[in-house]
Amino acid sequence: MTAPDEHDLPAAIRHDHRAGDKLPSSLAARHHVSREYVMNALSLIAPQPGPVTESEQRVCQERLDELLAEDAAKDPEQRRDVFRLYQALVQSQDTGVSYQWVWDYVSAQRQGQEADSDAPSGPLGPDGQNSRSWGSCVSSDTPSFVTDLITHAVRHLTELRVAGSMPVAEGAELAMASLGAAHVLIGQAMNEVALAGRAGDVSWTRLSRWADTQQDEFAQRVGEYQRILTL
Repeated sequence: MTAPDEHDLPAAIRHDHRAGDKLPSSLAARHHVSREYVMNALSLIAPQPGPVTESEQRVCQERLDELLAEDAAKDPEQRRDVFRLYQALVQSQDTGVSYQWVWDYVSAQRQGQEADSDAPSGPLGPDGQNSRSWGSCVSSDTPSFVTDLITHAVRHLTELRVAGSMPVAEGAELAMASLGAAHVLIGQAMNEVALAGRAGDVSWTRLSRWADTQQDEFAQRVGEYQRILTL
């Protein structure tokens, strides 16, 4: 495999990191950049917004069209929201399609109909709840705070590299410490988003379903987080 072009600094830094140079300070000195630049390069993970191939995209579209046709024959209150359509799709298709891709496709297909209950604007659903903008439910610095939490979690995951030749104890220590730190940060980000959802009158039922977590457990966890923050 050819090494990346040295003029592509982020790629070169990630290449050296994978090759065994784990210390950000060492990578910074080698490439004549700041430690912050190195950390940003290591946390740069290209998103996968949808199906990888055109044929896979067509298969997903055809399956979604079938699901939407099934819903069109039902009463409005019985139709599935985007999240349930997404679950039905991934259960029937071996695909890496993202929720964002399904959301965009379903929204486009349902144009002219009543706004879907998981759409970013418009009515939340047949219960009559109206959505509010994200910005009206959070402080001005909350979006950047949540982004920072996720960025730091990704850095922990990016630095995670367990070599097969490592002793079991050391390998487990490296993996558990990195995954544990990322888990805590992602959990905090979920709590922040859940609190924003509650401020916008989104029900615990919907929030816990999106988080794929038991409702009582999720509500208790977020409530404890809020209590700690306001002590």
